[in-house]
Amino acid sequence: MTDLSSKLDQAAAGAEKVPPGWEPYAEEAGQIGSAIVRLPRPGAVERDLLIQAGFDPSEWKIKGAINTRRWMRYDQEWLYYYKFDVVQGETPEAVQEHVDDLAKHIRRRRRAQKPISGSEKDCFGIVAADWQIGKAEGGNGTAQTVDRVLAGIDGAKRRLMDLRRIGRSMPTGALLGLGDLVEGCIGFYPAQQFNVDRTRREQGRITRELITYAIDEFSPFFDTFVAATVAGNHGENRSDGKSFTNPGDNDDVAAFEAVREVFVRRSRLRPWTPAASGSGSAAARTARQAC
Repeated sequence: MTDLSSKLDQAAAGAEKVPPGWEPYAEEAGQIGSAIVRLPRPGAVERDLLIQAGFDPSEWKIKGAINTRRWMRYDQEWLYYYKFDVVQGETPEAVQEHVDDLAKHIRRRRRAQKPISGSEKDCFGIVAADWQIGKAEGGNGTAQTVDRVLAGIDGAKRRLMDLRRIGRSMPTGALLGLGDLVEGCIGFYPAQQFNVDRTRREQGRITRELITYAIDEFSPFFDTFVAATVAGNHGENRSDGKSFTNPGDNDDVAAFEAVREVFVRRSRLRPWTPAASGSGSAAARTARQAC
């Protein structure tokens, strides 16, 4: 009886011996890995194989084909072995689960609140800066600068209309001059006089026309419209490259001041007086208070 048991044990051990190259294992190296696993049934799905090999199905997926081999054990039961490679990444099932979660999140999201209509302190600002009317360089000159300024005004109007359509009232508008609206003729950089295509008088007139145009275009859309500026260095009254009067003796300030004299009787333009010192700081304060 002992001999028979020993022979049966030897036969069983021989029957369960795994063919070379199909010994169960699992390994990973960085973002890749491979495995051979044994399962007692055919048709194992990817999740079962990954778990059996010790890989997290939410972080790993099988790459390429799954090689399957089977043989019969001594007790007539089939043994199934699966060989496969893995890479880091979500399985299609995990991806679909995340997509479903996102879809549910989107459906649960509250409707956006109605846009805030604004308050009496809201202001729409139109910025006028560095036009440098009169400068000619690289085949472009004053004519091209005027076209760019007009295009900018048109773009600002489109932006204003877009804001109004979403409910932003903005009862106050402001044209804010940030200086250097004129180029000047001489004394600001070497050989400037050879890069100017308009006289000082012509520069001033074109600048005033553009300021007037901007006010005419925007002021009808607001309960109150403010025009203010600061003094730029190109507007200074210079001799030998230096300002020789005072900071307020400036073509930027003079342009706004001249336009003010035209519009002062209109209710939409708030009266404004440059700083007594000529620094232009009063204009800046007026603009900030309005916005």
